[in-house]
Amino acid sequence: MSGLVMGFISLLFWLLFSYDEERFYTGSNHFLLPWIFLTALILATPSLYLWATDRFDPFNPLIFAAWSYLGPAFGLGSLLLAADLVNPYFFTQIANPKASLPLALVYVSVGYVGLTVGFLLPIGRKAGERLSQKLPSGDWPVSTLLLPALVLLALGFAFYLLAWLSGNIGFQLADKENELGTTYFFMSLLTVLASFMLWQYIFRTKTTGQRLVVALVSVLMTMGVRIVLGGNRGAILVFVFLILMAFVYSGRRFTRKHGLLFGSLATVGLLLGIIYGTTFRILKASEAKMSLSDYVSTATTTLGTLTDEQNTELVPTMLTIFGSRLEMTSTVGVWVSNYERLKPDEEKLGIDGNIWIATWTAFIPRFIWKDKPEISNPRRYSLLYFNFAKNSFAITPMIDLLRNYGPAGVPVGMALLGVLLRTLYTSLVQNQSLTIGRTTAYYMLLTTVSYEGFYGTILPTLVRVGFVVVLSLYLTNVLVQWQIRRSL
Repeated sequence: MSGLVMGFISLLFWLLFSYDEERFYTGSNHFLLPWIFLTALILATPSLYLWATDRFDPFNPLIFAAWSYLGPAFGLGSLLLAADLVNPYFFTQIANPKASLPLALVYVSVGYVGLTVGFLLPIGRKAGERLSQKLPSGDWPVSTLLLPALVLLALGFAFYLLAWLSGNIGFQLADKENELGTTYFFMSLLTVLASFMLWQYIFRTKTTGQRLVVALVSVLMTMGVRIVLGGNRGAILVFVFLILMAFVYSGRRFTRKHGLLFGSLATVGLLLGIIYGTTFRILKASEAKMSLSDYVSTATTTLGTLTDEQNTELVPTMLTIFGSRLEMTSTVGVWVSNYERLKPDEEKLGIDGNIWIATWTAFIPRFIWKDKPEISNPRRYSLLYFNFAKNSFAITPMIDLLRNYGPAGVPVGMALLGVLLRTLYTSLVQNQSLTIGRTTAYYMLLTTVSYEGFYGTILPTLVRVGFVVVLSLYLTNVLVQWQIRRSL
């Protein structure tokens, strides 16, 4: 977080000292500055208030949304655009940038205000308090945690391999004839859940020895495999958040030094992840499926390319790519500029009204409904809005609501999401003992909510991940109780 703040301030000073009045009025993106400051202020307000009232929790849903995605993408990223340090190739798709780009930031800000209002409404807090009384405590002895975590990790790797082979993981196209591919993907999240439990074990245990070494080696191996095989630009950042949350919710005191350390790690992780993921995709060249050995070979080549000291042009090139990936205002500007004009084309393609359709169809497995519509396939929207079908462009829940229900739908829909997140936060962690079971469930559900993707996929994904969490924690409890009975 601190790294992002310093980046924002540095860019701000650069803009101020490089200000050119003539350039301001002749096509420069400096006109975005007032809107960027307004957006940054709105995104920072809940964090500043909770910090001032000594209630700051980096994994409060409002703070996490602002710092994990919205702030970097529309605060720091927007400054990169205003400074003319990024020049997206699809910028020509924005009919009137001086109107659409500020409007994009307005919709993001209004959506975040709606999220905040929904979070603060008493309905979410009261629902969470009632739910908290009915949920299992998940308060297991730390000494019994290693075995179930390793079992879940092994199961997760089995499903991870199946998901990778079906094309549902990694930089490759999904195998449509494999109707269980989505199931494999969600069950592969057991590797993430088990990693969080293992980090909890590492931070909570008061003993040292072989068990601690086994736990540490297991989580590091998991991180390496998911980063290499996933080819995901955000994979490193995901694990930084995972470790930070396990640390915070293990009962350890979170100081400013810890904030500085993890903030720096998050910034570096984001940079390295984008550089590795982008380089990997360039070297792989396409999304065609390949054998596991060839895939690993490509990953090895990627690492060799990045560590080659003779590659002098790599750093500036990757920094440019990093800036382009971080900046999302221009991407959202394309949606804002064209959603009304392209509404008839959406209807012809059958991708209009995706929020409602995606929500109810998501609960019918594809192996039962083989012809289930792919209403939220991002590539179909990319072809329509960006004239490019080989990439998935960020849309954000705010803009998905805008497309479906117009401007009024943005604050209302985000407020409903805020109520849901407050229910989860209150029922699992707020003002209660931070148990292993409940914090694990909260981590999985909180990080499931994507502020880059479709609004219509949020609830179905939460339900699916929730199902995986319930099964995992039930199995954990069985293994814990078995160990306790065995020790008597």
